Amino acid sequence: MLAPTLARVPATYLVGDSLGWTIPLGGPITYASWATGKTFIVGDTLLFYFSNGEHDVAEVPMVGFDACDSSSTIGPILNKGPASITLQSPGEHFFICTFSTHCSFGQKLAINVLAPSASITPSQAPSPSSSTSPGISPTSIASPPSINTLSPALAPTYSRPLETHTVGDNLGWVLPIGGPSVYANWASHRTFAVGDTLLFNFVTGQHDVAEVTKSSFDDCNKATIIGSPISSGPAKITLKSLGEHYFICSFPGHCQVGQKLVVNVTLTTATYPSNNPTSIAVSPSLLATAPSEHNNMSSSASSFTIVGFFITSLTIFGSFFL
Repeated sequence: MLAPTLARVPATYLVGDSLGWTIPLGGPITYASWATGKTFIVGDTLLFYFSNGEHDVAEVPMVGFDACDSSSTIGPILNKGPASITLQSPGEHFFICTFSTHCSFGQKLAINVLAPSASITPSQAPSPSSSTSPGISPTSIASPPSINTLSPALAPTYSRPLETHTVGDNLGWVLPIGGPSVYANWASHRTFAVGDTLLFNFVTGQHDVAEVTKSSFDDCNKATIIGSPISSGPAKITLKSLGEHYFICSFPGHCQVGQKLVVNVTLTTATYPSNNPTSIAVSPSLLATAPSEHNNMSSSASSFTIVGFFITSLTIFGSFFL
């Protein structure tokens, strides 16, 4: 089977973004989540930022990745940070830190690389939003990247189907082991538009979700709640305006340990639903009662077709006798 191809210029990715290459508090899901949503092609570069003597990076076979075994590596072990690795071939690539127990605690990364198609110039294709320019200084990743809020007048208009984003993907809306960085990392890989929906999957009675102001988000204070907390899961919240939106779990202590999410809505979009079922994650019970807009649209289209045919026939028939 031929490997899929992608036409764009090579990009440089800073592994883990502002987190860098370290032992993640969230375990293996941290770097797996970072890679989710990104597209890698042959020629792209991975930049592993770490302090010399504290970490390293090595490419290993899949078996070495699964077992956290660095006895057999693909190429040299890079022990000076930041370390750059250019992706030379399509397929799966596996990277670990060879320091004792670091891989076992989640300092490991698996990515899938696509083969590039016909080469293009930078002016023909923008770099991915998640890529970073090769010249990165330590100060540039010392703190998480700020979220720029666009004014409605400057917000780009992008015509695409509305999407439902399942917060945390398979993790759901829970107390994250990795702290606030887990949901911040999840949101950093996505683009949100007015009309999109956030789906918070949680067990009723164990969590809730509330939109709050920025000050309440920063202080984990539920005093300033926008609307009312939603206490029944799964909960759906539609993003109705551009700018930053802040969400927390109002249960005591939950926000403080990382059950909080900020999303930046940067796009206005046509208000029509997605016909792609994979972009919407809802429970089977909700799907069972959901109306079928596709069938309604098909029925309407059929009705217009029949009426049009009838009018055309009358016109032709009348012209014959004139």
